[in-house]
Amino acid sequence: MTTVKPRILIIDDEAGNINVLAEYLVRDYTVLAAKDGQRGLELASGNEKPSLILLDIIMLDMDGYEVCRRLKRHKDTRNIPVIFITTMDHERGEEFGLRVGAVDYITKPFNPAIVMARIRTHIELSQHQTELEQLVEERTKELSEISQTLKKSNNLKQNFLNSISHELRTPMNGIYGCLDMASSYNEFIKDGAKERPFCASDAENVYEKVNYTLQAGRQSASELMQVIEDILLFSELQSSSLVLEQQPFDFQTMSQELALSIAERCEAKGIDFQYNIPTDIGYLNGDQRYLRLVLVQMLKNALKFTPRGSIRLDVKKKPLADNPEDITLQLIISDSGIGISEEDLGKIFDPFRQLDTTYSRSYGGMGNGLSICQELVGMMGGEIVPNSQLNKGSQFIIKLPYTTINQEQLKDVRQDNITEFVNIKRGNRNMLIVEDNRVNQMILEHVLTKLGFEVSVAENGVEALKKSEQGDFAAILMDCQMPLMDGFEATRQIRLSKGINSDIPIIAVTANAMSGDRQVCLNAGMNDYLAKPVKEEQMQRCLDLWLSK
Repeated sequence: MTTVKPRILIIDDEAGNINVLAEYLVRDYTVLAAKDGQRGLELASGNEKPSLILLDIIMLDMDGYEVCRRLKRHKDTRNIPVIFITTMDHERGEEFGLRVGAVDYITKPFNPAIVMARIRTHIELSQHQTELEQLVEERTKELSEISQTLKKSNNLKQNFLNSISHELRTPMNGIYGCLDMASSYNEFIKDGAKERPFCASDAENVYEKVNYTLQAGRQSASELMQVIEDILLFSELQSSSLVLEQQPFDFQTMSQELALSIAERCEAKGIDFQYNIPTDIGYLNGDQRYLRLVLVQMLKNALKFTPRGSIRLDVKKKPLADNPEDITLQLIISDSGIGISEEDLGKIFDPFRQLDTTYSRSYGGMGNGLSICQELVGMMGGEIVPNSQLNKGSQFIIKLPYTTINQEQLKDVRQDNITEFVNIKRGNRNMLIVEDNRVNQMILEHVLTKLGFEVSVAENGVEALKKSEQGDFAAILMDCQMPLMDGFEATRQIRLSKGINSDIPIIAVTANAMSGDRQVCLNAGMNDYLAKPVKEEQMQRCLDLWLSK
């Protein structure tokens, strides 16, 4: 490997001085020489620039100070270190030389060893400076890219804040408003309609109005909960913390139930809905929850952007040639809605993107539904292929890989998933609620009492342990985050106690609703998992499942 020697340019009008310096330098450096300032400037600005310049001060045509000034004025030569070598031996000359741009000042007669040492030092310093400048340039470029990313991120954050403020406050206003209205009607009933600021017809219709108000409030609460779930899901996707479960599920049942639900929505809007779901798909191995979420979101999108006309869902399966159990599932959602222009089609998967961002836009929402769907489908190993024409409708093809599960495999999986903690006390109607929030205690107690159970309440894990040793319960509803002892530790302690309730169903009822939280509860020894807010029908299905095994 050949090492390129650094280049030294000597500018001196005396040949003897050049020869003496060259004799010392030639072994370690490539030496260039100029006998006047003009020639020295030409060599310094050539294609192969010197690493350092040794410059005499007193020369006939142009003195060294002027040569140095010109070197420092030109962008191609200003960074070349200059060392003055002169017979001038006084402080003012040295000070002036450093002021015009030299890095060092050596007086004649010079000590060769000192000259060589100073040359090495300044060349190394120059090389370090060059490397530092390159590093600064690279870092500046990186910072510029980071700045652009941050700008994009800030725009995304602003879009998020604008969307989220609207989407949260709108249903929240509905909840507060309905509660205020219900409270007013309650006062109306309590006072016997005396001196109340309602018209006469209110006295006759007050119970209908209360019922309608409560239904409207419940709808607003449902809309608010959907917004919160979308935000949490989006946050999990952005932080790469979402966990997909691989469990067998009945695609036929899931898709039929979903289609019937969407059909009701379409009928209410006057939209024709058709679907074609083959009956031979059977059980698939994957995450049913998020597949259903993607399908619901895509169909709701089609419904939202179809003011009139029709929506269609077609399901197709394509077996893979090398393994008949592996299939590609195609979910094709078509509509006759407003469509998307070719220019906007590439933007539809951007998070919090609304193609119409004006205050008068016709369609609400946060604008992150398609972004969430694309992320989830990508995590499942699939893709979404959009096709659309403005004012003519849209079609979205969701392609997903799945492995089919036969009945024998399904039986084995179900057997593996049977928990060891199942002791069903038939006829026992006593339930233990472990919950530290008084409002949640009240709600759960109301639901369980309505379902025909007797209820005891523990406000934390420590109290739950004591009551589980004293009472005989059919099941325990366990919150996770509580003071003194959380629900995970309380469950572990109950299982280890070998008491009368150590092997009964323990069901998590918790606000820990991220994708991996269910498995954390099961790992702690709980049998099932309900995410707050829990509806009465969810509670009933869960208890029917575990108390009838």
